[in-house]
Amino acid sequence: MSGARERILSAALESLATAVVLVDSQQRVRYCNPAASALVGAPLADVSGRPFMRAFRIRPRTIEVDGDRAISPADLPEDVYYELSAAEGWVPVRYHRRQFVDGFDLVEMQDVRDEHERELRLRQSVARAAAS
Repeated sequence: MSGARERILSAALESLATAVVLVDSQQRVRYCNPAASALVGAPLADVSGRPFMRAFRIRPRTIEVDGDRAISPADLPEDVYYELSAAEGWVPVRYHRRQFVDGFDLVEMQDVRDEHERELRLRQSVARAAAS
């Protein structure tokens, strides 16, 4: 790849709002863009070479509704299943991982806090309406 084309592709990755992480065949972080660094609250230098699941702690999501009933991931839209441990606590994310090239995986994560809050308010309204 030419130097100019490589710089353009690098600039495109750097400008994305979606978090992008490149993971090698040993599950170690080899690259993350600024959105990924911001999401986890650590620069590439701090996560580079670390096992992906240690650098980016991700867990299946559960949502509390009115403090007494949990909504499972099965109740949510298909691609909104996870939370990522971030500086400000657990952040709901869309998480996609796929094989890339030469044994690398490409991981995409998108912060969906605003979407999550809208969905939660809607479910609470529906639950209150059904109870009355």
